[in-house]
Amino acid sequence: MTKTDLKASGLEVIGYRGIFPNRGKYIPADEALEYALEQCGVVVDARAPAAGEFLSMLPEWFFSGNWIPEYGYPEGGTG
Repeated sequence: MTKTDLKASGLEVIGYRGIFPNRGKYIPADEALEYALEQCGVVVDARAPAAGEFLSMLPEWFFSGNWIPEYGYPEGGTG
């Protein structure tokens, strides 16, 4: 399923399940940015020109390795 298909279906990433060295870990989507920043040792100045773009792409990049995204409907949503 492509990102376009997922968006059209109403599904979204609700969390990330770790595999290999991250086995046994689960990070809810609403904690993903904070977790990625902490694990990378990054502190972001929100006033920086590219801060918004960086923060929006970081979780997708960080969780693209040893993590499997889990999809579901947002709270209150239905399939």
